Amino acid sequence: MNEKNKILMILDNAFSPDLRVEKEISSLLQLGFKVDLICWNQDTDLSEYEDKGDVKVHRIKLHVDKQIGIKKILFLYKFFVLLKGYVKRKNINFDYLYVHDFLMLPIGVYFKKKYSTLLIYDAHEIYHLMEWEKYPNFISKIIYYIERKLINDLLIKYLIMCLILNIFI
Repeated sequence: MNEKNKILMILDNAFSPDLRVEKEISSLLQLGFKVDLICWNQDTDLSEYEDKGDVKVHRIKLHVDKQIGIKKILFLYKFFVLLKGYVKRKNINFDYLYVHDFLMLPIGVYFKKKYSTLLIYDAHEIYHLMEWEKYPNFISKIIYYIERKLINDLLIKYLIMCLILNIFI
């Protein structure tokens, strides 16, 4: 394993638990990586920090009601501001950035540019199809084009999809 082995993982839930993410972290640990997982704790009483050896779990508490649709963008921006400050204040160093799901992708793009690092985007679902009932059709189309543009323009090296990859590329 080379010297670059620290991953900053960003998740849009509190990791309470999230089995997909647990399995991914387990695989990364087996490959010799260390993981700092920063979670958006929207509605739980889980602790702000857990030290699990090679995995450090950080939870940023920012309550959001469920099923609020487009209003969630405001809370996403608040989380982004809190996250930037948290990473700086806690002096979290990383070699690779790993973000989960569409809501974390723009944040990942910001960190990729700021820290000149590799961005791994793990899209567990195709967001605009999964969330179509919450938004007007034109919002779903905007989400589709934003995700597609971010993926294509920034040359994200790895794209892990649970559904059909060629919908986006």
